[in-house]
Amino acid sequence: MKELLYKIYNNALAVTLAILVHATVLIIIVLNMGWHSPEPVSPPPVPVKAQAVERERIEKDLARRAAEKRRRQEQQKRQQEEKRRLEKEKKIAAEKKRRQEAARQRKLAEEAEKKRRQEAARQRKLAEEAEKKRRQEEARQRKLAAEAEKKRQALLAKERRQKAVEQELLQAMEDEENQSKVQQLIALIQADVQNNWKIPPTARRGMECLLTVHLLPSGEVQTVQIARSSGDVVFDRSVQDAVYRASPLPVSSSSAGSRLFQTTFREFNFHFSPTNL
Repeated sequence: MKELLYKIYNNALAVTLAILVHATVLIIIVLNMGWHSPEPVSPPPVPVKAQAVERERIEKDLARRAAEKRRRQEQQKRQQEEKRRLEKEKKIAAEKKRRQEAARQRKLAEEAEKKRRQEAARQRKLAEEAEKKRRQEEARQRKLAAEAEKKRQALLAKERRQKAVEQELLQAMEDEENQSKVQQLIALIQADVQNNWKIPPTARRGMECLLTVHLLPSGEVQTVQIARSSGDVVFDRSVQDAVYRASPLPVSSSSAGSRLFQTTFREFNFHFSPTNL
């Protein structure tokens, strides 16, 4: 706004000066042409030198004013150029600062991403190491468990073998004892049957037969069957009768033992060969 007013003022001043100059020149021309009224009073003539001086002064003043105007215009131009230069430098500086800030932010982002990746790699490595240790520990525990189970199975096998040996020894002792007892009981049965045998008229020395005897737990004779005949029916029948008369035999479950009775005397073959013929 100030610049506009300043320009209007300068233009008005220049127009005024121009009018004054032209008016002065016109007056001088009219005077030189010698215009005279019918009876005018002629003004004193203006000296030529004064006119020249006045023109020179006016011209100098106009030149000074023009120079001042050019100076102000040039100054305004320089100020505008300086303003544009400063604005340009400011924009360049701002752009430079923006780029530097952008570069700094990118660098910070890259460093943050690098740290994130490094941390992620570290965490993966820790997780892998932990998983490796866990698997190693599981393998160690499985190995220890397998070794413990192997030792336990070996101990059980050893105990079973020891028990089997002990059982075999006991069984052998029991079998030996039972065998001796069986022989004793067979001898008692042989004596009882022999005592209850009635010698048939057809009996001869060397005759023998094999009977299958079924007993009750009380020792009582349930059945007597001829398993192998002597060849003499009368002799065979006399032996069967002697067995029935000897009932109950001395091999009940209470006297011989339940197990021995069930395994040996519940059903057994009795060989009879008389000794008193």
